[in-house]
Amino acid sequence: MSQKSPRPVVAFRADASSLIGIGHVSRCLFLAEALRDLGYFSVFLCQRLPRNAGEKIWDRGFQLRWLNAANLDVEQSLKASSQIRDAMQTVEKLSQTACRCLVLDHYRLGMTWEKYVSGRLMIPVVVLEDMPLRRHSCHIVTGK
Repeated sequence: MSQKSPRPVVAFRADASSLIGIGHVSRCLFLAEALRDLGYFSVFLCQRLPRNAGEKIWDRGFQLRWLNAANLDVEQSLKASSQIRDAMQTVEKLSQTACRCLVLDHYRLGMTWEKYVSGRLMIPVVVLEDMPLRRHSCHIVTGK
């Protein structure tokens, strides 16, 4: 089923939970609201984690597509295989969407994820980063 919107679409990949907090999703919601004022449609891709921000995303009027929850163990989640699994799900969830850009705000997803997603969706990837020493393979990196 194709999910076309008459407005340009921007996707956001961020998570929230009792363990990692809500800051990543909050930053993305702020940006999505500003983009809505400019005529954009936003879709969020999140893992269904304990105490997630799904309700907050829906309450603000945005679409949410759940990804299968991955291992939240930091050491495991930084491995390339974990990032590729998440990237594959992201690509699958956006494959029928005419998305113009993907915004990533996530400490546990990095260069491996960015290369996979941008190479398959052929759209710009923008990273919201507040750890300036991390390396990326994206189109734009911006700090808070």
